[in-house]
Amino acid sequence: MNKITGRIIIVVGLLLVGLMNTVFIRVEDINTWKNYVGYLFFLLQ
Repeated sequence: MNKITGRIIIVVGLLLVGLMNTVFIRVEDINTWKNYVGYLFFLLQ
């Protein structure tokens, strides 16, 4: 696995976790630690 492929895998993983914790989050989990972790993963990209 070269450097570009590894970076793509990391970005896609961060994007998926960020989407799961912000856009696809349950209503009762809004404004909890899960939502803020989703924002953090978006910022890490």
